[in-house]
Amino acid sequence: MGNIYKINPQWDGDTIKTLSFSSVLWDFDMLQLLTLWSKYNVRGEGVNVYVLDTGIDFKHSAFAKKSLTTKSFVPTETEAMDLNGHGTWCCGKVGGWGIGIAPGCNIISAKVLNANGECSDTEIINALKWVLAQPKPHLVNMSLGGTNYNKEQDDLCTQLYEKGCIIVAAAGNENTEEKSYPAAYKNVLAIAAYNSTQQKANFSNYGDYITVAAPGVSCYSSVPHGFRRLSGTSMASPTVVGLLAIGLSYIYTKKPSIDPKTARDIVVNSIKTTAIDLGTVGFDKFYGYGGISGVKFLEAIAKAV
Repeated sequence: MGNIYKINPQWDGDTIKTLSFSSVLWDFDMLQLLTLWSKYNVRGEGVNVYVLDTGIDFKHSAFAKKSLTTKSFVPTETEAMDLNGHGTWCCGKVGGWGIGIAPGCNIISAKVLNANGECSDTEIINALKWVLAQPKPHLVNMSLGGTNYNKEQDDLCTQLYEKGCIIVAAAGNENTEEKSYPAAYKNVLAIAAYNSTQQKANFSNYGDYITVAAPGVSCYSSVPHGFRRLSGTSMASPTVVGLLAIGLSYIYTKKPSIDPKTARDIVVNSIKTTAIDLGTVGFDKFYGYGGISGVKFLEAIAKAV
């Protein structure tokens, strides 16, 4: 049986003029992102991030002067312009100016979800094949999910992994232990969500397939024609991707000729070993290895290279 993949973020409003920087970008504060940028002088430069989503508003100010690559895999929507908002939000959180974790990275928007935020297995498979054919696919973000396993998708994720690519996916927003795909595939990092006090988001899926947890409640990023706060594991996933992009950028700056699989292993191991233990001691089904860290993550990478 085929999947119908969906997104269901919660819109938290768009009035931010009376809020402080730390209220709006509390994820920046929690990850000590400004300290990280300053200490390591890296913001994702040279890293290619593929965002499989609803497209991107490539006219948005968050992407001004960025070199964007876009492609649509939605048969009825041949242009990659975002008609939903979800993809623009995720692209912004990964690498948008002023709101992104890794504003120096290269964003490649692969439109797989239609204006209603839905797609079938086919769109994702075609997009993954396309990514696999690219020369340097460093990272893939998939803030989408369905409940049925698909072997071809799983195999493509494995092939990308073996190429040195890191695939990251949202765990889902149904507050259930039922596995969500692609997050539950063996070679995909599954991301759960927590709030500003690092408590599990009440919607976040859980289970033994969770890798780490990240900020995902009332988080701020770009949407077509503006900015909004959203909640969902869809928001946590690109946050992790942005952090991983910074880690990879640091490695490639220090060792440009490093094997991509070695670089992949260093950042994936570091995101796990530096995670802040939340919930029960050790690995657990709500947070995986724990909540992502910022400076400690880069410290571990710096020691490894």
